Parts: sequence; structure tokens; C-alpha cells
Amino acid sequence: MNKNRKILKIKKINVLEDPVYLEVYTKCPEKWILVDLETFQIYRGSEKLNKYGKWKRIFKGFKK
Repeated sequence: MNKNRKILKIKKINVLEDPVYLEVYTKCPEKWILVDLETFQIYRGSEKLNKYGKWKRIFKGFKK
């Protein structure tokens, strides 16, 4: 089943059947920012493991 999602209200992207694992290998995790382009949630890299992995949510995003 081919699903699409609209990001930034301008572009549609494909949704995969199975999730993929993305990782960043760095000596300076706090310099990295992760932005969910669908919800606008923003995370900053962290040394400490939490419910978001090693990302600390710094902006909750917007509700749809």
C-alpha cells in the first residue's frame, strides 16, 4: 500500500511499510538538531538516553 504524507504543506513524501533506523555518529551531540517536517517537533542531540533515544525534545511542534 503506497501512502503519502504532506510536509511543510508543500510537498508529499512516501511512507514506508517498515520503519528505518537513522543514527548520527558524533563527538558533539548537542550541535545536531532533528526537525519533524510534518509536526514541526524539534529535538537536540543529547548524551543521555531518554524516551526519544538520545534526542531531547526542545519544541513540541504544532497540532494538526
